[in-house]
Amino acid sequence: EADYRRRFSRDAGADFPELKELVDHGLAKRTATGWQLTPVGLERSDAVGPYLQSAPVTSKMTEYVVR
Repeated sequence: EADYRRRFSRDAGADFPELKELVDHGLAKRTATGWQLTPVGLERSDAVGPYLQSAPVTSKMTEYVVR
C-alpha cells in the first residue's frame, strides 16, 4: 500500500474498487501494510487474479503467441 501511494500518490483502494468488493465478500482484508487474501480468498485465487486484471491486460494476454 505504501509503495503504491509513493509511486502514484493515490490510495490503491480508491483506484481499485474491486478490492473493497473482495473485502465485502470475505475474500481479502486490508492490513497495516496493504491487502491480503483471506484463507477463503486463497481458495479462490484462480478467480480473484483475473477479476483484478484490466481489460487491456486481458486483451494482451489473449493476443500473446507462444514462440
